[in-house]
Order: sequence, then structure tokens, then C-alpha cells
Amino acid sequence: MIKLKRVLSGTIFFVVLTNQVFAQTKYNSILSLPMALPDEKTINISNLPKISEWYQSCKRSEDIKNKSDWGFCSAYLYAVMQHHYDTSLKKCPNISVQEVLNAVDKEALEYQEMYSKPAKGRDGKLIEGARTYQPNTIYEWNRPAFSVLSSVLEKECIL
Repeated sequence: MIKLKRVLSGTIFFVVLTNQVFAQTKYNSILSLPMALPDEKTINISNLPKISEWYQSCKRSEDIKNKSDWGFCSAYLYAVMQHHYDTSLKKCPNISVQEVLNAVDKEALEYQEMYSKPAKGRDGKLIEGARTYQPNTIYEWNRPAFSVLSSVLEKECIL
């Protein structure tokens, strides 16, 4: 019985290692599991929309000629709302896109106040409109739209 288990496990192991699907997969070592499943796509976070892109798309959609901007704006917001509901089981009250835009503005100001300070010139005087950010901090409008909208909805959707 023990010999049969060894033969079967050895055979299965050999089949897995020689299978073309697994042969094309990256391994840490010959005995490690695949690091990525075959045909799995890696998401490049730099390709995801920034909050500034989403925000501008929504603002441009006020013009009736920009239907694609409205489609992107509303569909992306709907996806974030769906994710919010799936993870928290909290429904959002009826909320307009304009209310979300206002909440994003407010959140951006809060983020700016938390992670930056007014910039000073060489003479020690404050430079109007310029800010100095903490190291390794992303500018408030360069953050990924999905995470910003998720945090906004966490505050807005309390039901």
C-alpha cells in the first residue's frame, strides 16, 4: 500500500512537472508552486485611472457632447459602489455624481492638510499656492481613483 502511494504521488508529480501548462510558468525552484497561474494577467497599477482623470471626466460630462466621459464617470462610480456593497454590505442612499464630486474635493483638501505643509522660500516667507509634501507621499490628485472613491463612499454610505 505504501509503495503504491509513492508510485502514484511520484507519477502525479512527474505529470505536473512535464505538463506544458505548468512548464511555461515561472517557479522559485523546481519544487515550488507556480508564482502565477497560466494565462493570468498582471495588473499594472500605473495604467489604472487617477482620481484627477476620473474627476475631469465627470466634469467634462456636463456637456451633452461628451457621452463617453459620462459613461466612464458613471460606470466607474457604479463599480466602486458595487465593490463597497460587496465588501461592507452597506447600501448607499440615493447619491448624485455631483455629491460624490463635492466629497472628493473635500477629501482632497483633508488629504492635502494631512500630508503637506505650506512651502517657504529661501527668505523664510510662505510661497502662496505652493506646498511641500511628506516624503513618499503621492500628490492628492495622483492617487488611484478606486481607493479614493472607496474611502469617500465609506464616509458617505452609512446605511
